[in-house]
Amino acid sequence: MVRMEQKPITIKQEYVDESGKYAVFSISPLMRGYGITMGTALRRALLSSVQGPAFTDVEIRTLQKKKGSNEPIVTQILHEFTSIPGVVETATELILNLRSLPIRIHSREPKRILIEGVGYKEVCGRDVIPDLEMEILDPEHYICTVEKGTIIKIEARCMLGRGYIPAEQHWPPHLRPEWAQLESFPPGVIPVDSDFSPVKKVAMNVEQIRVERFADYEKLTLEIWTNGSVDPQQALGEAADILWGYFHTVRGDYAPISELLGKPAIIPSSRAHLLPISTLNLPKRLHNKLTGMEIRTVGDLIDRRPSDLQKVKGMGKETISRVQMALAQFGLSMKKEKDEEDKEGLLSDESLKEMEPEPERREKKRRRKRKEGSKEDEA
Repeated sequence: MVRMEQKPITIKQEYVDESGKYAVFSISPLMRGYGITMGTALRRALLSSVQGPAFTDVEIRTLQKKKGSNEPIVTQILHEFTSIPGVVETATELILNLRSLPIRIHSREPKRILIEGVGYKEVCGRDVIPDLEMEILDPEHYICTVEKGTIIKIEARCMLGRGYIPAEQHWPPHLRPEWAQLESFPPGVIPVDSDFSPVKKVAMNVEQIRVERFADYEKLTLEIWTNGSVDPQQALGEAADILWGYFHTVRGDYAPISELLGKPAIIPSSRAHLLPISTLNLPKRLHNKLTGMEIRTVGDLIDRRPSDLQKVKGMGKETISRVQMALAQFGLSMKKEKDEEDKEGLLSDESLKEMEPEPERREKKRRRKRKEGSKEDEA
């Protein structure tokens, strides 16, 4: 009886739209039943666990001219369930519009944006003054409309995160250093619900395909929609890395899969830099020292040299050797020292001569002698 075997799996990007927010991927061939298994796991990870940016709190002030006086009327909005003087939208509508503004953050730290609109005017994404490590992806995104004689000033904070965090679960010390002693937000700062997930929709389809003489293999098709802060291919890769990290933890201290399959457990270099440092199963004390050096992923670690780690107190040769052994289990290694690179990269002329075949060396000697002889004759 001939049995079905797992064939090499390939993933293809079947389609991507011009905006880069929608793409279709196919994964095949899969053994019977694994289309649903993989598709369900990837879909749940994509919708719930991919990292993205979101707003955490907002401050809204308006300034209106007072008849017969040069001093403006300043209004501080204290909560979201109120109207805003001189603005068409209510505070709730404005916050909802602001939350849906697509942004991209290039830092792990909380960032701040400023918005100022002078009536009569429609305030859009192009009016946002972002932090240097931020991007506004849609300049035409509508936020609010300011009436004549009114100035609106909005200050909002945003950060990277995962999943969905309700407004009441935000903790002020995490957002601003000056709020370190506060248990709740100061008056005028309105916390908002934060939807960090950049993936808005995932559709999956499993169909049977024929491979050689077997018609029971499966093809998994995934359609991914994002808000633009992360492209679909990056989101799919991050979801796969998250699942891999959980399965690696479940495997625990059992024999490596490489021993069971007889193949080296080498992580593809395109994915290695995304894996969390916890994947290496290092002691907690060593793990904390690495994170203190801003080494949070395997990619951060393999970009460092052993001498970089030695600068940290308590990181001796034995500790560094342990790190290198942990990387070696996955076919990875740290950067080599500069002197080692020089030795490898620069071969001396003598070593090159030794590598040449004997007849070629003799011929070169003859040519050199002829050139020297011709120079002497000319002299």
